[in-house]
Amino acid sequence: MKIGILGTGSVARSYHFPALQSVEGAHVIALCDESPKALSLASRALPSARKYNQLTEMLQNETLDLVDIATPGFAHEFQISQCLDRQVAVMVEKPTVVGASSARKLMQLEQMTGQKIYPILNYRYREASLQLHDCM
Repeated sequence: MKIGILGTGSVARSYHFPALQSVEGAHVIALCDESPKALSLASRALPSARKYNQLTEMLQNETLDLVDIATPGFAHEFQISQCLDRQVAVMVEKPTVVGASSARKLMQLEQMTGQKIYPILNYRYREASLQLHDCM
């Protein structure tokens, strides 16, 4: 599976990169971030991945099976739409989108393109969340 990662900040480097690297058959072939500093730091962990500053450029130049979106929630709707329009599935940190109307639009786009959106719950397994769960 060929994977691109959009958003290469500390959350992506700390959680997404190790998780993806542990999956047999998953290959991160592209990284994308508007921040040159974040992209440079990410390149150290995944030196063979090609680097991009814009999602549109990554989607035009790569043949991807999945884009892992690790950006702030307010940007997700547009980014997910771009991926689905290019026939690429998406894995995205919760919140997938902000608002019910955005969710409905993306559900329709999923149906139209045949591609899937896979929301993930990264915070669920962080130490603080686990400690809170144990207190209940």
